[in-house]
Formats: sequence, C-alpha cells, structure tokens
Amino acid sequence: MKNILLDESKIPLSIYLHLPWCKKKCPFCDFNSHEIKNHFPEKEYCETLIGDFFRYLPLIKDRKVKTIFIGGGTPNLFSADSIKLLVSKIRNSIELDANAEITMEANPDINENEEYKVLQQLNLLKDAGVNRFSIGIQSFNNKQLKNLGRTYNGDQAHLFLSTADKVFSNINVDLMYGTPEQLKSNAIDDVNLTCSFEINHISMYQLAIEPNTLFYKNTPTLPEEDSIWNIYESNSEILKNKGFRKYEISAFSTSKKECKHNLNYWKFGDYLGFGAGAHSKLTFEKRVKRHNFNKNPYKYINSSDLSRIRTINKIEQKDLIFEFMLNGLRLVDGVNLLDFEIRTGLTRKLIFSPIETAMKRGLLDSEGLIVKPTAKGLNFLNDLQMLFLEN
Repeated sequence: MKNILLDESKIPLSIYLHLPWCKKKCPFCDFNSHEIKNHFPEKEYCETLIGDFFRYLPLIKDRKVKTIFIGGGTPNLFSADSIKLLVSKIRNSIELDANAEITMEANPDINENEEYKVLQQLNLLKDAGVNRFSIGIQSFNNKQLKNLGRTYNGDQAHLFLSTADKVFSNINVDLMYGTPEQLKSNAIDDVNLTCSFEINHISMYQLAIEPNTLFYKNTPTLPEEDSIWNIYESNSEILKNKGFRKYEISAFSTSKKECKHNLNYWKFGDYLGFGAGAHSKLTFEKRVKRHNFNKNPYKYINSSDLSRIRTINKIEQKDLIFEFMLNGLRLVDGVNLLDFEIRTGLTRKLIFSPIETAMKRGLLDSEGLIVKPTAKGLNFLNDLQMLFLEN
C-alpha cells in the first residue's frame, strides 16, 4: 500500500526547553530532574541551550511555532533574566503564531516575607513573554505534601498561587491523587481550594510508582484501587459542576483554555526540545525522526555539539501507527483520520481493522472521520490503545 508524502508545513510545531534542576528530588519523580548541591551553572546552561537552538534552526526556519513550553525540574529556580533571554532568542529568530502559548512550570516555594519579591519575579516573567503559568502544587494538605517529599507546606502553596493569580490570567495547577494515606476528603478539599482562585486549567494525576524512583525502592502503602477511582470520579464531577470540561484523561479546563502545547503533543504534532534529556520529533518529506539530548546537565554543557545527542532514529511504520493512536486516544474528542494521514504519511485504511474491533467492544465511537473513545474506552484506555499495538 503506497504511503502518503509527508508535508511538514501542515504539521504544527512546538518548542520545549528543559531546565532540569530542583531543590530536592521528589521520591515519586521519574523525570529528568537533578537536585542542586551547592549551586548550578545557570549562565552556561542557557548558553548551551541557545547554541543548540541556533544549530537546529535551519531545520525549522520556514515553519511557524505555535507554543513554547519551559519545563523541568523547577524552572522558577532560574532568574527572570535567563527566561527572558531564552524566550527572546527564539522570538527574534523564528516566526511565532500570533496567539503563541508560552508556558512556564513552577514549584510553589515561597515564604511569607517573600511575597513582594516573588510578585516582582512573576511580573518580570510575564514581561519576558510567559503567558501561561503552570504550578506543581500537588496538594494543599501538609501531611500529603510531607508524604510526597515536597519542600513547601500548604500555606506556602496557597500564598504562591494567590500571588501568581495577581499576575497571570492563564494558570494551570497540578494536583495529585491516590497518594499515601490520602482520604477522599483531602482530595476534594484540594480541588475546591484550587477552584477558589481564578484558575482555568487543572491537571489531575494519579500517583504512579515508577522505576528508578525512591518510591519504587521503598513503595509506600497507597489507597485501594476502588478508593482511587472514587476520588477521580468525585473530583471529575466537582470540576464539571464548576465549569471545567475534561478534554484529556487527566486534564480539565474552562472554555478555550486547553493546553495548546500538550494538545499538539497528543495530536502527534512536531516538537523540538532543547536542554538536558529533551526529546524531539520532527517530520521530513519521507520520514519522521526522533532525537534526544544527554540527560546529565553537566555532560550536556561540557560535551561537543554532536556528543550531546544520545539517539537519532526514524520512526518505523508500526510505531507511527501506535504512537499516533496512543496519545490521540487520551483525548475525549478523539482523533481525525485525516490528521492520521497528514501526520504519519500512512493511509487510514491501515487502522480500519482495530477501529472496527474497538467499536464492537464498545470502546470507540465514530462520527464521520472522527473516532473517539467512549466512556468505557476512557475507563479501559490501556485495552483500547493495545489494539493498535497489535495492529
């Protein structure tokens, strides 16, 4: 069966910047984050990251960037000047969409006497171009925060969110459920307190015990599965009643405030990542390729241009099918089969068989060229996704 010629100009492009340092490595975290010992080489790291951006710029110079996402780690450990430098170098070198979303992650470390200082920093970040602020609060409950190894308490989380709410009109809050010793009432309190602010996006993640984490080595006692599911269902209903719509398995937003960056990732758009451990996916005329950088931030800084890259590989046909559906089926609105063809270069006929199987099992609905998971499909998402791996 003949493949369709890929056209990268039809595929949205995002840029991701990874700032990997944290005050402390959380026991559940399997992201590429590194605990600060005494200090970290902020200036040298930013210079290396910018150098890599200009090295890859010829690959994307004729394309428009829809989103920039500054993640970590804890990006707010970096100065506002560094963030401004990173954003301005990109903004001045490539065309950004008129409504480009520029997100920065932060952890809510703040002391009572630092409110004015943090307020100044957040205003500087806004002036630097950040227009969406994502705060990893996880919980406002002191016991829960201690169990999760966080470096702040509930009052600090509340103060930080209150301060950010004065600066940004587009805020996401990360909340975690299914955590050690968590009661349903704790999780409900977290959602209600978050919604007492002018928040338009909430990411609600179930705690997962991942390899190479402290929790994996010393696994804590977690709530029963039925209790965890009950927390998720109850908080989903609360958010619905407060005007939030679930648009992805773990993401809820008010009208038109979905995370554009994550949507591009889930819809198999292109993204170019810079910084230690950052991943990229880029489309060319006859192939889709991935690469990623060395995960160690010190090796990332000190390595030569080529040795900073760990892997480069072409995504094979079977992997294109699975990866497109793996992420797209997380979306409540599902996937467009025309997008499947445009973004994989494959004919949609290749996935008709697993789509039919999924529909017979009540896991998928079909509306013209749109296929989307049913309520059952979202509840048994892994089973639904696996049908396309078998394909």
